Amino acid sequence: MAFYIRSDMAQIHVFLGKGAAKVQKGAEWATFEGGALEADDQKTRPGGMAKQVAIGGPTSRGDVTVTTQFTDSMVQVAKDFEAAAGRKEMTVTITYKDNDGNADGARAFTVEGFVKSCQIPSADVNSGDVAFLTVVASLHEDRSS
Repeated sequence: MAFYIRSDMAQIHVFLGKGAAKVQKGAEWATFEGGALEADDQKTRPGGMAKQVAIGGPTSRGDVTVTTQFTDSMVQVAKDFEAAAGRKEMTVTITYKDNDGNADGARAFTVEGFVKSCQIPSADVNSGDVAFLTVVASLHEDRSS
């Protein structure tokens, strides 16, 4: 029987920097979206009114967006990501836990790239909604794991 994974089983960690200078930012992040690997859609027609043939093409990985609840300790993290936009590398690691909350390295993956943008939460004095910090990374094509 297959082990089905729910969205809420994801443990998301975000790091800023590279190598020994890589630092985890915040504890747990709430959402991860994007990062799809997609090939260019190249086609040709061999001639003689023959039907088109797909020939594949180079791939690229889309941006990834991560969010986390905006707490007092995340104010400095937001400033760090703003200062890093376009300059520093960013790593996102997702590990899917089992039904008992245990992490397993076999159900994990990592994407890397550069900080593209950092959006501090909107403010609305008439709302009690949870505020979220949003960070976008432009990813390398290959995943590190």
